[in-house]
Amino acid sequence: MDKILEVTSEIHKLHPQIPLVYLTYFNPLFSMGLESFTEELKILVSKV
Repeated sequence: MDKILEVTSEIHKLHPQIPLVYLTYFNPLFSMGLESFTEELKILVSKV
């Protein structure tokens, strides 16, 4: 998940007008930790 969030950030820097949608199973989110995942998303969204 860390790499996906990193790549998402890079894509957004290059093409902020393109909306991104990701589909995933719950296991990657669960293994990362739901709190960690939501914090990472908050950081990513705050850069928008």
